[in-house]
Amino acid sequence: MRITFDHPLYARCLDCGAAVACVSWHAHVCDLEELVEHQLNGLEDEIDAYLASPRGLFESWWATRERRCAG
Repeated sequence: MRITFDHPLYARCLDCGAAVACVSWHAHVCDLEELVEHQLNGLEDEIDAYLASPRGLFESWWATRERRCAG
């Protein structure tokens, strides 16, 4: 008995996360917005941990203060 597997029609781009047709893989150019969003999704836990740290809390407070003083 022989088992065969079909080749997928689409593959996920490792850089931006977009589904790209395998036949046009070589012509794929990452969309900047998708690229940034995909990369930030992997950093959410690190960003949350930083913002909860003493330095992150200070930076957040300072940024809020600066915005209020500027406007």
